[in-house]
Amino acid sequence: MDLNVRPPLHAALDRRLPGRHPASHDPAARHLPESSVTDITLIAAIGQQGQLGLRGELPWKSNWGHAYRADLWRFRETTTGGVLIAGYRTIQGLWGLDGTHDRDLVEDDLRWSPDEIAARIAKRWPERPVFVIGGAKTYRRWLDTVTAFDVTRLPYDGEADVHAEFLLPHVTLEVAA
Repeated sequence: MDLNVRPPLHAALDRRLPGRHPASHDPAARHLPESSVTDITLIAAIGQQGQLGLRGELPWKSNWGHAYRADLWRFRETTTGGVLIAGYRTIQGLWGLDGTHDRDLVEDDLRWSPDEIAARIAKRWPERPVFVIGGAKTYRRWLDTVTAFDVTRLPYDGEADVHAEFLLPHVTLEVAA
């Protein structure tokens, strides 16, 4: 399979990276090379109380004030040239990012551990920065694997149906209204 051809939207990690089967089904895959990915950064924007999503969107999507536009700009600048790891629902909304600004999207395939995914990314895209970009379940799953946090706390304090309070201790930037 030509890995430079973008797969359909529903494609999982095994279609994007070498090694077609998860370690649980392929004994050879258990002997993955050590990952050369030295840094994996969890990058997120959350509201004042850890709000992360509302009906499948960013909860502040209808309020695009300066703070929110500046955060999106910073996300773009930070992740340019990187490999972005996202959960299934998040990746569906962000598939348009794949290939933009020299970025590649990888679905967080639950058949592999974060360490196995990191090793596969290191093999496919050596020396590229790696970012975990959400959603909440993916953030939680990668908490013990990431080496750095880039968590922005925005001035949003409204409704949300997805929360990531567990990211509050990792806030690296507070944005005032």
